[in-house]
Amino acid sequence: MELATLALCFMIGMLCLRHDRLYAGASAERSATPKGLGMLGRSRDTVDAMAARLLIYLRQDPRKLVSYPLLLVVVILYAIIFRQMPMMLWLGPIVGAWVLEVPEGNALAYDGLALRMEIASGVKGREDRLSRVRSHLSVALPCILLLGLVTLVFSGAMKGGPDLVISLDMLAATIGLLLSGLGVAQVFSALLIYPVPSMDQPFTSPQGRAVAQGFLPMLQLLASLVIMLPTVLVALPAMITGGILPLWLPVPVALANGLIVLAVGVALGSRIFDRRQSAILLTLDRYASLQS
Repeated sequence: MELATLALCFMIGMLCLRHDRLYAGASAERSATPKGLGMLGRSRDTVDAMAARLLIYLRQDPRKLVSYPLLLVVVILYAIIFRQMPMMLWLGPIVGAWVLEVPEGNALAYDGLALRMEIASGVKGREDRLSRVRSHLSVALPCILLLGLVTLVFSGAMKGGPDLVISLDMLAATIGLLLSGLGVAQVFSALLIYPVPSMDQPFTSPQGRAVAQGFLPMLQLLASLVIMLPTVLVALPAMITGGILPLWLPVPVALANGLIVLAVGVALGSRIFDRRQSAILLTLDRYASLQS
């Protein structure tokens, strides 16, 4: 019975191999017709292709995906703490947008040795930075807008009056902080890389450069705050009772502040990436050996 079973399994295996050789290859060739660049449709643009790759990686990477549920946790936490002060609920989206950019500040380490293929294909620094901005904003911006809408409802500002204008100011400041933090991240990720956990063990502590792992994220967060100082200098006089500035003025200032920092961050990050490609690959090789 054992010999008969082995012979039967062998025959079935050979039939499956024969079927794959004759039919599976042909069907794969028929299905390999070019259909654009994956998740971003039929565009042939390099930035779109790279952004699609980053979105696919994000969907499979628990190290970065965990940041998004934390946004909801932060909002709920502030809603509990400040339930008697509805306008303080805006601290939730603001802190969430602020912290959400920390993984982007070390994005090349999360890519790891997959970055070799990108550099070997001759991708320019500007294309790399733009693809990271596009992929990140396509996920982060809708999340922040949704949290802002929820906060707007629960703060009671939908009734109108000054609270509604202040809430719109806070929403604009949140979006501006998201944009400026992303701009700062484009510089940090090309200039200062530190180890991250491997994808197989996402919640372990990576080895090497323990000081950098704690200090560099804090430095990035501080830079994101300091660089939004123009918005703060406009928002405080406008929101104080009897302020000398219009109450709506922080909205355009915050958005402009964020967009300008993002544009400058992409430009600087592109130059740094082009200049440090070899050093970046050497660093990622060294960190890969720490994960093994």
